[in-house]
Amino acid sequence: MENEDKNYIEERSRTLAFLLRHDKTYAFLEHGYRDVHDLVANHGFTKEELCEIVATDDKGRFEFFNEQQLLVRARYGHSVKVDVELPEAVPPAVLYHGTAKRFVESIRQQGILKMNRLYVHLSATVEEALKVGKRHGEPIVLEIDTGRMSEDGIKFYRSRNGIWMTEFVDAKYINGSQFAGTNTHHCLGFDLPTAQEAFEHFRGQLTVLKDYGDKCNGHCLHTWDDGKRLLCQCSACGGLVLVQQSECHIFDYDDYYTDYFPVDSPEEAEQLNEKYGGFAIEMEWEGKKVFFTKGNVTGKW
Repeated sequence: MENEDKNYIEERSRTLAFLLRHDKTYAFLEHGYRDVHDLVANHGFTKEELCEIVATDDKGRFEFFNEQQLLVRARYGHSVKVDVELPEAVPPAVLYHGTAKRFVESIRQQGILKMNRLYVHLSATVEEALKVGKRHGEPIVLEIDTGRMSEDGIKFYRSRNGIWMTEFVDAKYINGSQFAGTNTHHCLGFDLPTAQEAFEHFRGQLTVLKDYGDKCNGHCLHTWDDGKRLLCQCSACGGLVLVQQSECHIFDYDDYYTDYFPVDSPEEAEQLNEKYGGFAIEMEWEGKKVFFTKGNVTGKW
């Protein structure tokens, strides 16, 4: 019975969210408030239901005007044009945006758009952003350099329940991506649909962070005649890429190979470098990777 009551309240809270955020048929009062009498008389709510929803909503989305509880509004998330008195605020150095992985390519090209809402919503923690991303599909969390945005004169607003908002996030402010609530931070190129698209994403945009040389623990870091391994950072998204360069020279035959592997941290790169020689990492790597040889891009995708 308790679960049924909970499910009922959750369903009613979704209905209330629509009526307070997106109902274009209603003439909202000043600062986005709606008359409680209207919700009771025309939309089947009871005063007790509204009080319970406002008091127990885990996102803190709703609030009454005062203790008389005659007016109620959503604190943020509107598509209808209302002024809910969002105060302008200086953001922390980093905030997070939760979305679905299928939107990554569009975001890389266009930035983060507010779509049908008044603002782009940003979260203070990875965990909160992950919850948002799960509503849209397979989640991804984007780390946003909000400190730099603020320095560049971009305005931010903060709701009373801690949601950060801004009108647009240019792709240049996206530091990288995180998954499943972990601290992973690899290149967004590896989230694209094909190896070719990944290669195009980070081609010419990789900055060398560390050169591991041509050996590790006595093992050569090459597949054939010569080679080395590098830890690089993508200037487009801030993600990390382990790059292995190899050369093959047989009689009058010359070829050059470059392999790209996503890594989540410098520590992971160190561990992989210590564990694998050149050919071993190519053979044993189970995740996505890109091979570039003879002018062709292939990969495990």
